[in-house]
Amino acid sequence: MTTCPICKLEVPALDKVGTADGFDCPEHGRFKISSTVQITQQNASWDRWEAALKRARARQPNEWAPIIVDDDF
Repeated sequence: MTTCPICKLEVPALDKVGTADGFDCPEHGRFKISSTVQITQQNASWDRWEAALKRARARQPNEWAPIIVDDDF
């Protein structure tokens, strides 16, 4: 288990691929975040995280678990 960076719920972790950590959140679905986002956006607001996830999904519409990267913020 891990903590969703958006809603702070305890959620199942997805298998780690490269340096991206993954989350399977009942509120936000499956997604991953890059290692740099983990470091630079730890204190980002809920609104900023929501917007970043929306942009990541728009960039990667067919991905099983889109990856949130710095440019999504």
